[in-house]
Amino acid sequence: MRGDERYREVKGWHERAQCTYLTGSFRLYKREVLGALVQACVSKGYVFQMEMMVRARQNSFTIGEVPITFVDRFYGESKFGAHEISGFVKGLLYLFATT
Repeated sequence: MRGDERYREVKGWHERAQCTYLTGSFRLYKREVLGALVQACVSKGYVFQMEMMVRARQNSFTIGEVPITFVDRFYGESKFGAHEISGFVKGLLYLFATT
């Protein structure tokens, strides 16, 4: 697959989720909706939030989001390393294949 085709595929998948930022917004769920989504989701780690949005859209649930602002950390280090990146990519590939 050429680069422009892959870009369109990724862009289309993101638009199907219909939210502005898949991993960094504050969201509220009705109890029943949250229960249904958690049961349907199989992802772990960072990709879990993306799967929640995709599954919500597949089930025609309303998605509302409140954007948040990330502030650079003063202390500590990110835990996002090679292992997390590998899991994230595997999770995205799974979502592409199953949605």
